[in-house]
Parts: sequence; C-alpha cells; structure tokens
Amino acid sequence: MADFPVWGIHITAASLRAVKVEDEDEGPRVVAHAAFDFSESIEDIAVADRMHALDEVLAEFKRRHDLTGSRIVVSVDGITAF
Repeated sequence: MADFPVWGIHITAASLRAVKVEDEDEGPRVVAHAAFDFSESIEDIAVADRMHALDEVLAEFKRRHDLTGSRIVVSVDGITAF
C-alpha cells in the first residue's frame, strides 16, 4: 500500500503540472491540482535562464499548496533534464 497523500509533479521546459492524490474508502482520489505555464517568462527554452523561471514557479506552488506530510513524485521531460 502506498503512503498518502502524494503529489505527482510533472516539469516540462515551460510548465509545471501537479496533482494531489489521497486514499479514500473507495480508493485513491485526486483532491487537488495545479498548472503553471512559464513560457512567457523565458526567451529561449534551450538556455539555463529558464531555471530562474522554474524556481519562481516552484516557490509559488509551495506557497499555494501545503506539502507537509506528503510524498512528492517528480517527472521531468528529457529536454528539461539535459
């Protein structure tokens, strides 16, 4: 059995998407979600400057959502990782 709650976060070159899943009597259920697009904050997604925009989006995500006691699972697109 997985530990709940869990946040699944997907990071692309210009966005962050997240869902929060909790365990209910009927099974796992999505109880919250978030979407941040920071493409307008960056001039070229191929340069490291986009990391500043991502840092700001992650900080905003943390301000809006309580992550206390949650597991965090993150996936990152290949273009973002390399």
